[in-house]
Amino acid sequence: MSPLSFHHFQKAKSIALIIGLFFVATSALVGKVPFFLYLNADFGAWIDKIMQAFSFAGEWVSWVVLLFLVIVVFKKINTLPLLLASFLIVTILVQTAKRTIPDMARPVKEIGSSQAIHTTPGITLHDWNSFPSGHTATAFTIYFLLCMYIPNNKTVIFGLLLASLVGYSRVYLAQHFPVDVGGGILAAVLAVLLAIKVQLYFDRKRKSPLAS
Repeated sequence: MSPLSFHHFQKAKSIALIIGLFFVATSALVGKVPFFLYLNADFGAWIDKIMQAFSFAGEWVSWVVLLFLVIVVFKKINTLPLLLASFLIVTILVQTAKRTIPDMARPVKEIGSSQAIHTTPGITLHDWNSFPSGHTATAFTIYFLLCMYIPNNKTVIFGLLLASLVGYSRVYLAQHFPVDVGGGILAAVLAVLLAIKVQLYFDRKRKSPLAS
């Protein structure tokens, strides 16, 4: 098995950490509601549809696609511990936070159904379990993994753009506050760092470590 690139993950992780902390810090400084209303702008019907598509990229089906790529295209079946651990850990982190942090209302519940919130036709809005954004966590976790599987600067830059658009789509569609997106990014960082340790454990047994 050819080694994965830990170096490109480090690049992606550093940039993502800045973005995630920015969303969290800005939400704390200016207030999560004003920050949400600033980003939750109406850019028209075409953008509504595009944001729905990006939001769908944060669903579970993306994990199935990545699993197919790893086994069939990349032919790196020995890295399945990394992939499976990333999925399990990020899921546990997100779901635990959603169920243990009290009174985390989503925008429509906290602000109320007002003209101030831009909503998209056909999107069912949820009321609770706002923090963190699971879609964002999924998108960034997969982004980090792809930076290791496809180690080049284009993956780091283009993947960051796509993952960020998934996160922004959750605010645009009025499903999450920006602080939830920041939390999702931070959850993804932690999940992949822990998953790398899992992969390294199996690699030591096979004497095929990750590239440094």
